[in-house]
Amino acid sequence: PPPSPGANLSDAPTGPQTNNITENKRCEPGESTITGRFFKKQFMPKLLSTNGSIFAIVVSLALFCVSIWGITMVKTGLDSLDLVPNGSYARDYIVATREYDSMNSQDSIPMYIVFDDLNVTDVGIQSDILELQDKIIESEYADGPTESWLTDFLFWATESQDYRLIMDENGFFPRTDLMMGAIAEFLADPYYAKYNVSMVFSGNETLVSSRVSLNHVNASNSAEEEKAMLEVRSIISNSVLGGHAYAFSVFYTATESNMVLFEQVLQNFLLAVIVVFVFSVIVIGHVRYALLVCLLIVVVDVEVMAFLYFWDHRLNTITAVQMIMVAGLITDLIVHIVHYFTATQTDFKKSIKERVLNAASEIGPSVMFAGLTTFLGVLMLAFAKNTIFQTFFSNLFSIIVLGMFAGLVTLPVLLLYMPERSKTVKVQDSLDCLENDGDSRGGNSVQSSIDR
Repeated sequence: PPPSPGANLSDAPTGPQTNNITENKRCEPGESTITGRFFKKQFMPKLLSTNGSIFAIVVSLALFCVSIWGITMVKTGLDSLDLVPNGSYARDYIVATREYDSMNSQDSIPMYIVFDDLNVTDVGIQSDILELQDKIIESEYADGPTESWLTDFLFWATESQDYRLIMDENGFFPRTDLMMGAIAEFLADPYYAKYNVSMVFSGNETLVSSRVSLNHVNASNSAEEEKAMLEVRSIISNSVLGGHAYAFSVFYTATESNMVLFEQVLQNFLLAVIVVFVFSVIVIGHVRYALLVCLLIVVVDVEVMAFLYFWDHRLNTITAVQMIMVAGLITDLIVHIVHYFTATQTDFKKSIKERVLNAASEIGPSVMFAGLTTFLGVLMLAFAKNTIFQTFFSNLFSIIVLGMFAGLVTLPVLLLYMPERSKTVKVQDSLDCLENDGDSRGGNSVQSSIDR
């Protein structure tokens, strides 16, 4: 009790009694805040109970299994609607054409076959070029009309007063000494002058490169576009002109990216997980708990990728970045609880359940607030008109929710049932800590601590 008025202050309690008052006022882990008390008194005891743990494990496994199925349904590629804002004329046009099926699978996409370093004055080369054109047109994903300078040139020469008599029986131009001059006359014709942009000459005597134009058909989505590109390339590579002919279309660049996208995402994600593992071992000091952190990161990433399907998104160059970001964002929601738990590993007075309860109650509120503040930071993206920003928000929302579930529900249950090291090893760890403490303070502090 406080001293009465007029009392001698020298009679006030001092020494050990004051220390006891300070110790009595010291809060237990997790009880310094309202949220911490809720975690310690309400949420965590129910979660760590037998029924609560079973429920958490069942929900976690069910979510992971559904996510594995969801990953198999995720499509790759960037839809044209992802690039135009809501309410724009372009978006209305694309939606209308899809709704009324006026943009069907038969729509054509320009494709070019480029021929390089070929002696077109050779009748055999002329035949090979026309044969390759015909094979591509007969394929599933290509069709005419064909704009081929060689086809039109041979027709023009056949109809020409000057050259029709020298054409061979198969309709080819056999005179190598006259062909370049004939081509010059052909390109001078106003009707065929359009081929000037499709032919490259070295001086006036040699045709260095040329191209023909065809159309891709039946390529209505990214999967069909990939098949179309690979089919045309296969036809060219198996022809006698394989080393001198190349195909290109406007969607090839995006298709090339989509073909390596999943591999690149997986590679970079695994590298990020390895980095997290190394730093987790340094910070936590236990390999198996660092592996636990990495396991949960992988699980959450699988779930986030599966939610691309549930959000009706695709794996593309936009969402791929967030799939890799998961490793860093989820680490923050998991590793602090594990670190607090392992830091109390040598406290023999508390059971594993008490240590899990203290770790989750002390660090859990901070994890929850970290997730909530991140959500508030990106909330405005939900109201954007552009699909890219909306996609970014929905994926971050998935990362936050699934990460908080892993850190605040799945992780405490796993820590509760994860086997501890033997008590002998823990005692040795305690003695090592005491010896280090004794070395820093000197004297017989180690022995006195052991005696206590």
